[in-house]
Amino acid sequence: MRRLHPVSRRGITLLELLVAIGIIGLLASILLPAASHVRRLARSAQCLANLREIESAYQIYVMANDGVSLYYMHDLQPHQGSGFWMTQLRPLYAHTDSVRFCPEALDTSGHWGGAMIAWGPMDFTSDLAGSYGFNGWNHRVRNPNGADITFSGGPPAAYVKFTADRASQTPVFGDAVWPDAWPRSLDPAPSNLSDGDERHQGKPPSENMMARFCIARHGNSVNLVYLDGHAENVQLADLWHQHWSNRFTPTDVTLPAQ
Repeated sequence: MRRLHPVSRRGITLLELLVAIGIIGLLASILLPAASHVRRLARSAQCLANLREIESAYQIYVMANDGVSLYYMHDLQPHQGSGFWMTQLRPLYAHTDSVRFCPEALDTSGHWGGAMIAWGPMDFTSDLAGSYGFNGWNHRVRNPNGADITFSGGPPAAYVKFTADRASQTPVFGDAVWPDAWPRSLDPAPSNLSDGDERHQGKPPSENMMARFCIARHGNSVNLVYLDGHAENVQLADLWHQHWSNRFTPTDVTLPAQ
C-alpha cells in the first residue's frame, strides 16, 4: 500500500516580506506624487473657472454702466470696504461670493495674503476676504470732492473700457495677496515668492505692486483672467510681459531660486 506524504506548507520568509514591502513602497513613491500633481491641476482648473465667473460679473457691470469700470474710493481707506471690487459686484452679482477663493488659498488666518493664504478678513468682516486681486489700472477713481478721475496708466480720462484695444493681453483679476494692485514695469521680482513682498507694502512710492501677483500659488505660476474674458495660467516671470496699463513696458526679470 502506497504511503501518502503530507503536503509541505512553507511560510513567507523574511526576505520575501522585505521585498514585498519594498515593492509597495516603490509603487507608493511613484503614485502619490502623481496623484498630488493631479489634485493640484484640478485645483488650478477650479481657480481658472472662478476667475472667469468673476470676470463675467465684471463685464456685466461694465456694460451696464456704459463701458465704465469699477470705482476706487480714493477718499476711503481700503479696510473700510466701500472701494473693493467685491463690494461693488456683490449687490447685483452675488454669485461672486461663491468663487472669491482660490482652492489653493482658503486660509483666512492672516490679514495680508500669501501664496497659500487668502487676504482678509477686512474690517473684521468675513465676507470681505478672498484670494484674488484686481488690476487697479482698470479702476475709475473718485476724489474726496466726489469728482471722478479715470486712469489706466495713460491720460487721466483714458480709463480701460471692456472694448479696449489689447483686451486679450490686459489682466483684470488674478491670484493675489491683496484685493488690488497697480503693477509697474520697474517693480522688481520679490525675494520671496510666498508672501507678496509684504515688508515693502504700504510704503509708497517704493512698495512693490507686482509682488502682490507674483506668488508661487500654482507651482511657479498664477492664474489671470483678461478683459476679453479668457483665463490662463501664467508663469511668474511672464507677469512682466502682460499689458497691465498703457504705460507698462515689457521687462525681463530674474526670479529667486525657491
